Parts: sequence; C-alpha cells; structure tokens
Amino acid sequence: MDELEGIAPPSKVFARADALMNRRRPVSPSEAEDIPVLTDVVGDDELPVLDAELPATTVATPPAAAPTPLTPAGPAPAALAEQLSTLVQRRLEAELPNLVEAALAAAMPAITADLRRGVEDTARDVLAEFAARQRHD
Repeated sequence: MDELEGIAPPSKVFARADALMNRRRPVSPSEAEDIPVLTDVVGDDELPVLDAELPATTVATPPAAAPTPLTPAGPAPAALAEQLSTLVQRRLEAELPNLVEAALAAAMPAITADLRRGVEDTARDVLAEFAARQRHD
C-alpha cells in the first residue's frame, strides 16, 4: 500500500506543476504534426544488391620495428623537481613581504578599532569599579 494513498494532494503545488508542464508543450497541434513520420514501405526487390565481388588485394605489411625504449629526453624528474622547488622558493622570497604588508594594511583598521574598543571598555570597567569602591568606603 502506498504511504500517500488517501492523502489529499496540495492543489497549489499540482496547479503550478501543470502550468509549468503546459508551458513546455507545443501550443497548437500543428506544431506536433511537423515531425516527419516514415510511412513508405520498401519491398525486398527494390533494395540494391551487390552482384560482383571485389577482387581481393593483398597489402604487404612492413615488418614491425623493434619498440624503442622509453627514456626521458630531458632532465631527470628529480632534477626537474629541484628546479621547480628553487623557482617557487625564489618567487615566494620575492613576493611574500609584499603579500604580508598588503594583508596587514588591509587588516590594520579593524585591528585598531578592536584594540581601541577593548582599551575603552577596560578603562570604563576599572573606573566603574573604582567609583563603586569609593562610595562603599
């Protein structure tokens, strides 16, 4: 038994789904009739038949060459890795100070504002505690 049997479907959802499906359907029946349909039947006697056989030709295949061993044409992978590592290190050494400076410059206003708020809040709390002690003494 289906779990949804006996439950009334939400009519708004179905109405919207129907509207969406109707938008995707052809507007008029003439649009659906534009699809070509194969209706002609061709008899077996009308099909062309190959009567003559083509002469068999033999193609001489050259002897297979011995496979060439796969050796890298350039430097060894370890040497390439070393070169890449050196290039990355040099680039980082050149650009890292500028990247750190830019990040600090972007973060500095927020850090300054947070620090100022923290100092003000701390000073306000200390003054309030001091004033409260002076009243009780």
